[in-house]
Amino acid sequence: MKLTVDSWCSWEAGENQLPVCTHYSLGETIQTRLDVPDLSNVPALQRRRLGSLARIVFHVLDRCAETGANEPVVFSSYMGEIQRTYGILKCIQAQEPVSPGAFSLSVHNAIAGQWSLIRDIEAPMVALSPPSNSPVPALLEAAGILQEGQYCSVNVVFYDEPAPEFFSPFLDRFSAPVALAMRLVGECKSELQSTVNLTLRQHASATISRRLNYQSEMLDLLSGRKAQIIVEEPQCCWQLGVTA
Repeated sequence: MKLTVDSWCSWEAGENQLPVCTHYSLGETIQTRLDVPDLSNVPALQRRRLGSLARIVFHVLDRCAETGANEPVVFSSYMGEIQRTYGILKCIQAQEPVSPGAFSLSVHNAIAGQWSLIRDIEAPMVALSPPSNSPVPALLEAAGILQEGQYCSVNVVFYDEPAPEFFSPFLDRFSAPVALAMRLVGECKSELQSTVNLTLRQHASATISRRLNYQSEMLDLLSGRKAQIIVEEPQCCWQLGVTA
């Protein structure tokens, strides 16, 4: 399967944990070091409701998506805004009331809902929690949306944040917040230049190595630092590569 990437934007920790934003568009890659995400185009009232991870998601999506084009978005996250969830669990443990607002913003599709409302988008929004944090389910979902032919482009965004120390015995943890947004285009936009072509195919089974941060490996692929990566899921294995 072939996927055409028109633009992409990533957020990850750089040297001394200072966040680095890398943006690719029209064949040019720009890297910037930032203290906080740029949300200047989000109204202040709505900005206050965005959690720290949601702010990063908005930052990377805003640099890829054509919000005026009413494009679908596939959101993919291993644990979502787990810091919000942990805060609710602590309230329950302490027998304190749980804020309805905190609960509504802790569900897995909350960021998708905030994006569609704030950006006034009526196109489909899909929120996934993939096995082993695999990027493949989101890519397959996006490819399916494009194949239906109703939309010429679809955005995919991968994101996660460090889990509280409490979860260490139960799941692998991210060391810093990460996000990667990509705008995929279909055949109806085949005239676009300076795109990145990805290929996805099944691969011979491998031993699960419990790698978690596929966002960084995807970034290596998109940046040309790697020609391919192997994505391991509990019952399947995939090869994701880049072609000329």
